[in-house]
Amino acid sequence: MAALPCRTRSSLIWAGLQQLDRGAPPPSSSRGSDDTSPAKQGRKIRIDTKRSRQFAKHLRKNLTDAEVILWGELKSRRLQKHRFRRQHPIGPYITDFAHMKSRLVIEIDGATHSTDAELAHDLKRTDYMEGKGWRVIRVQNDDVYNHIDGVCDFILQNIE
Repeated sequence: MAALPCRTRSSLIWAGLQQLDRGAPPPSSSRGSDDTSPAKQGRKIRIDTKRSRQFAKHLRKNLTDAEVILWGELKSRRLQKHRFRRQHPIGPYITDFAHMKSRLVIEIDGATHSTDAELAHDLKRTDYMEGKGWRVIRVQNDDVYNHIDGVCDFILQNIE
């Protein structure tokens, strides 16, 4: 059985915004590579605030399994009364979770964060957000699935 191609978050964002401009529904949230995306062709992607918010809203409705699990721990001030946002836009990027008061970004990394190009993109995102005064922490899908209490402790340590 051949492996199905997945789409990276950046290619999803690009494809989703193109379709939103045309009034079409955004693409499915399957992840992987898309060789026709502008990022793969070396072109820069610019996302304005309105379009970024629209796509963040779409992503909120289509969370990954790991995001659903972690959001269950973070929503409604369940983690020691701290308030988090999910799929929060910061400039041209959409974070998985953000704690506004401490300016902390929480990114969940899965299988789509393993190639050199994807790691370079993650580094670029992190540099941008840190340049805007945010701290970025990353947790792995496996940690969310198997050690959610440890992930929550790690988040709390970075808030305080």
